[in-house]
Amino acid sequence: MKKYFLSGVIVSLILAAVPLSAQPSGGKMTVVVSIHAQRTYVYQNSILIRTMICSTGIPDGDNDTPKGDYIINSSGTKRGEWFFSKMYREGAEYWVGFIGGVYLFHSVPMDENRNIIKAEAAKLGQAASHGCIRLSVEDAHWFYRTVPDGSRLHIVGDFTPEQNLADCRNYQGLPIPKKDMFVWLSANGKDYKQKYLLSCEAALIRTAAALNGITGVTEDTILADLPKNGTDPEKYFVCDSINSGRKNKDGSIHWNNYGTHPPVVVQELDRLIRRSGTSGSVSVTEEKLTDSQLSDLIASQKTFRGAIVWVVGHPERWGSNPAVNERGMVAGEHVRFVLPVKDAEGNFLVYDPENGRVSSSKTAGASRNLFKYRTVCISTK
Repeated sequence: MKKYFLSGVIVSLILAAVPLSAQPSGGKMTVVVSIHAQRTYVYQNSILIRTMICSTGIPDGDNDTPKGDYIINSSGTKRGEWFFSKMYREGAEYWVGFIGGVYLFHSVPMDENRNIIKAEAAKLGQAASHGCIRLSVEDAHWFYRTVPDGSRLHIVGDFTPEQNLADCRNYQGLPIPKKDMFVWLSANGKDYKQKYLLSCEAALIRTAAALNGITGVTEDTILADLPKNGTDPEKYFVCDSINSGRKNKDGSIHWNNYGTHPPVVVQELDRLIRRSGTSGSVSVTEEKLTDSQLSDLIASQKTFRGAIVWVVGHPERWGSNPAVNERGMVAGEHVRFVLPVKDAEGNFLVYDPENGRVSSSKTAGASRNLFKYRTVCISTK
């Protein structure tokens, strides 16, 4: 897991050193990478226009190329003609990013003088990279010039051009494997950011559902489902104005612009699970788990698929011990999703619907004790 963060640093250095070229002007395409075949297929209007021999990551649990459904350059800034990584002592030409630029399509490796490293180039057609997708220099140049940002990318275990293009998608309506959740959220998390200032619970319900194969649900649909017009967060989504803050003009706390507590989240996730027909395979329960207990659950329970935790979203704004009212509401209330895996250093991996990103953290979140460590756990049956 550590490698993802280091790769992000490498790409940032690349961007600082190499001016970006204008992206291709043609229409969006579909790219399919078959790990078994070590081939990259490019389609336009569902017609195969180029097949390229490639090298994906070494399948050792650390350098694997992550399977999944992505968008080329979803951030719109990851494309260049040259980079050199001091960490790997390799560079490459004509790079195009995916998963926010953490992984790249690029040419076969080169030394710092831009000479092809022949021993590495000879591996083209077999798994050989640190996770990126290597192409010949000619194919990398073509890909760089031809495949525009916004094109769809499907990295799959096996695919041949004889198959229907629609068959190559990995996670359409399927649960995301635990080991792939980090990569999936890195690629898709920004699409699941909360839509409104105070809709973090609805956004996270939608995210947790998608991680378990329940897609096609909008945040607005969830907000319409949640019970409202009450003042008890144990029973209602308490929110007078979803795009207004939690303080009145005089600085006092507007307690009726709040959110909701675990029972309402459990109820809505159960409703989505029943509608999807997956009620026989997924369960949602409320627990009371300290960070230590949550850590033990991640380590010991194979069926555990992550948790929603209640935290103070901005302790620098609300303080480390913010106000709590008679209804059990905590000023600055927020929710985050704790992944069912940890990083290489043993830190929690936590997805925040406010920014759409996953980050490492020594704790599951700030001031969880004020919420009595209440936690919504998602598990398989």
